[in-house]
Amino acid sequence: MQKPREVTLPELSGGLNTRDPEYSINDNQSPDMLNMWYKEKALVKRPGQTLYTTLANVYKASDSFNSYRCIHAGTNLYKLDGATETKITTSALEDQVAGSAGAFVEFNAYLWYFDGTEIWRISSAYAVTRISPYAPVVMINTTPAGVGTDSDAYNLVGAGFTVWFNGDGTATYQLPQTTLDATQIVVVVGGVTKTLTTHYTWVASTGVVTFTEGNLPTSGTNNVAITAYKTVSGNKARIAACKYITPYGGEAAGVYGGTRVFAMGNSTYPYYYWRSDLSSAQGITYWPDTSEELLDANSEDITGCQKMDEYLAVLKENSVFAIGYEFDGENVYYPVRQVFDTTGASVGCNMPGSVQLIDNKLVFAHSLGGVFIMTSFDGESNVKPLSANINTLLLKESNLTSAVSVDFNQCYWLCAGGYAYVWDYGETPYYNLADYDKAQRRLAWYRFNNINPTCMYSDSNLYYGSTLGIVKFYPEKNDFGEAITAYWKSKAYDMGVPDYLKLFKTVYATFASTDIYATITISNEDTDEYKISDPIDIRSFCWEGFSWAAFTWERNKFATTIKFKTKMKNSAFIQIKVEGNELNRSVGISKLKFEFITTKQTKRSK
Repeated sequence: MQKPREVTLPELSGGLNTRDPEYSINDNQSPDMLNMWYKEKALVKRPGQTLYTTLANVYKASDSFNSYRCIHAGTNLYKLDGATETKITTSALEDQVAGSAGAFVEFNAYLWYFDGTEIWRISSAYAVTRISPYAPVVMINTTPAGVGTDSDAYNLVGAGFTVWFNGDGTATYQLPQTTLDATQIVVVVGGVTKTLTTHYTWVASTGVVTFTEGNLPTSGTNNVAITAYKTVSGNKARIAACKYITPYGGEAAGVYGGTRVFAMGNSTYPYYYWRSDLSSAQGITYWPDTSEELLDANSEDITGCQKMDEYLAVLKENSVFAIGYEFDGENVYYPVRQVFDTTGASVGCNMPGSVQLIDNKLVFAHSLGGVFIMTSFDGESNVKPLSANINTLLLKESNLTSAVSVDFNQCYWLCAGGYAYVWDYGETPYYNLADYDKAQRRLAWYRFNNINPTCMYSDSNLYYGSTLGIVKFYPEKNDFGEAITAYWKSKAYDMGVPDYLKLFKTVYATFASTDIYATITISNEDTDEYKISDPIDIRSFCWEGFSWAAFTWERNKFATTIKFKTKMKNSAFIQIKVEGNELNRSVGISKLKFEFITTKQTKRSK
């Protein structure tokens, strides 16, 4: 009698592959799995979810700032203490923040929030105020008649501007703007602030300042400084409505630094970007109106930006550009060039929330092409695809352009349509191979459901904002008290002899040691349910992820292997499905082994 042959599968760590036929995917991949991933040498359920704070309509969360985190929810900003799980309103700014998603940026020792119409300044003590714009000196050496030398540019985010006059005993001084705001002007002569009516009068409509008798400025160079205000409709919104904000430029231009702030993603001006003044001076409170740039190489909207290496990558819907920084000892330049994909064509991003920096490589996604990685700015083969294994699922999801992402524990999470697609780049990093298809085929992607974030962030745990509040992932195997349905389906295995029919005698399934409640389904090419096992119930006492539903005093030091006799005859393939939907119980399969005997060749092989 023929001796049975044995085949033990490799670690089941390959993730999803929905691109290739079920019989031709890698041995450790799955054609269909949900809410399971490979962790600690076993396929286990993903972490559960619990409501962390009941802040309605969470729009944005900042990075950690002075040991706390700022949250925009509804029309308020909140200070969130992750250690004590408490929230504190930042200040009495009730109903003053816009009720839509904005953008946080840390710069110049403050946290700033661009809410669409206003820019908020959050101090290290979490005191919140509106931005206090810098009033630039727009003219110097100016005659009382208003003729002088242009100096700084006007400030887009502020109405104030200052003119330095050369006093000559004249009574009237003409400002370069008329139809001024009613805001009281400031007049300084010889370093001394003067008083309205007592020392001077002014007319907003004409921009004329008249000194009273006996208070005429004496002759001098730039000894009369007048600050006035003129609001230009829409100017502040050019900056405040930008969705993508990042520091960049200068010697501090690393991943987290920069001497200026770049802003882009204003839907009214979709091809434009702006930069603030130097951080050593006015910084984010001064956005010169001359710093506006038009990225019009094509008619696509700007959809994101991210620093990488010494460049600032600017993403458009179907293209990527690199902004550089150059200083010639006198002037600063920001040259721009386009980046190309593996074919020498252009590829871009229309999913702004997908942008992350992974191991100093730019990752982003497009609703038609999936997820991409930009490995460098050099050459013409640096933007490469990542998600071929899951594109048949991912690209069918709804609201892809509203997707959000996060980088947590060496995993890239991309969430859309109620699903999270997770690339475990810690276990399967991207290798820059010449065979781009092979390079992405080996990547482990997982799919989770019941996840609906508006934004995501992490510290020692992973969180996301939602319409209900902030949700925290935690070790217990439930979503808000409800069971998590999870399953893993194996490849259709031919045991390396596809042209032979086989007698599958035995399947050995090894399970992780704690809190297992699962069902095994074994099938061949002729039936989906050749054998359904009784539920596998393995319990072991463990404080981590403790649950009364699975309580036992038993301790399983090692994994548990269960033997299934199948006696499946005349089968070319065998396929296994493991599933579990018990509250607070895991699945935890770690190894599969098959015993089989080849019987005869298939008819077509003879």
